[in-house]
Amino acid sequence: MIIKESTIDLKNYNVEAIVNFDNNNLSMNDGISYQIYKTAGALEMSNTLKQCIPLNDYELFLSAAYHLKANSIIHMALPDNNILEPIKAIKEILLKLMNYVIDNKIKSILIPCTKDSKIKDYLIYLDDTIIPTLEKYKRLYNIEITILVD
Repeated sequence: MIIKESTIDLKNYNVEAIVNFDNNNLSMNDGISYQIYKTAGALEMSNTLKQCIPLNDYELFLSAAYHLKANSIIHMALPDNNILEPIKAIKEILLKLMNYVIDNKIKSILIPCTKDSKIKDYLIYLDDTIIPTLEKYKRLYNIEITILVD
């Protein structure tokens, strides 16, 4: 479930969807978001994202993955403000994400969690909150979930 790599190359993952945590405007100008934008195809991504922004906090949007092996990208808008209750927030994020995955019948996802990604503040909860929550969904719905950390 967890893959640790020093250099993340999203082109190597053949999954149904890559999860992109970003801000409400899907600026995609740093971290994993920028790598997705650049690798999938900047022009294609720009044209697609114009149709959906701005997103509300925790809102999700599915786009094509263009030049990536993945079929699609799930974009999720995370709030920019500091979250006072991180455990509650991460559970809400995962609940919304996994319900979206289930509703769209997606069977394999890649969640890149790097030191420079929007989700980085939650990485300290990886072992005690994120992994157990995702394991439950994996068992119940037979979804292949890969978390990529650097």
